Amino acid sequence: MESSSADAIQHRGLEVSSKGNITATFSVPGLMTIPSDNVAHKVTIVKLSLDATMEWVSVPKRDAKVHLKAVVKNASEYTLLRGPASVYVDGSFISRSDVPPVSPEEAFDCPLGLDPSIRVIYHPLAKKLSQSGFMSRTRHYVFSQRITVHNTKSLAIDNLTIVDQIPVSEESSITVKLLSPPLSLPDLSATGTASSNSFLKDTKENKLGVRVPLPVKVSHGVVAQWDGVDDVNSDDGVENLGKDGKLNWVCSSPSQGKITLTLQWEVSAPLSSVDITGF
Repeated sequence: MESSSADAIQHRGLEVSSKGNITATFSVPGLMTIPSDNVAHKVTIVKLSLDATMEWVSVPKRDAKVHLKAVVKNASEYTLLRGPASVYVDGSFISRSDVPPVSPEEAFDCPLGLDPSIRVIYHPLAKKLSQSGFMSRTRHYVFSQRITVHNTKSLAIDNLTIVDQIPVSEESSITVKLLSPPLSLPDLSATGTASSNSFLKDTKENKLGVRVPLPVKVSHGVVAQWDGVDDVNSDDGVENLGKDGKLNWVCSSPSQGKITLTLQWEVSAPLSSVDITGF
């Protein structure tokens, strides 16, 4: 246990005597007495009050649970060093996490565990044969995946991301087309780069300063976008968006609000192919 005398001196002022991208040297003024008793002692050298944005993420295809995290911006002059952290919410211990090295003005993610007050239902996959061409000898299947989100909180929420995925064909004779939400794959082949004028009109600049496709509005408070669009850092990354079939819905919901999301795609395959199951 820490003694009362240790409690009285545990908070000291400090100055940054040198700092770099991932390292820093701190100068703590004065002297401190630490007992030589083979017991670990914790000493606070600075207290920071940092702003954070709450974000919720769920991948209901794998697990319908909703994960909560805080995106914390280091608005201080200090470089945060890598190390373990204990996370408390409203005075209650939530989890242990690892803080990465964070330079001033950078942000980092702090996991806050599961949030059971947001409920996600991943409904059974629906499949129907939309068309069978006699002359083309091709079957067209339409698959529909419905997802229901219920915000049971007493407060509205923003930044809820639901992640899902359509199949990706590895056979030239089988094609997969996304129907809903109506996202298009980025095509830089005709424009050369993501900075060309013909590409710019349907794009925005992400947090890394790269031009990426605009999100598509699905309904009030809901937009769809390709997974990873916020983290793309090059033109090559832009061109690879959607190649793995992953997409996101970014949702805002009022208190007790319900959201219905629909993922729909079409698979075209030769009559001679095996039965198409969707995944």
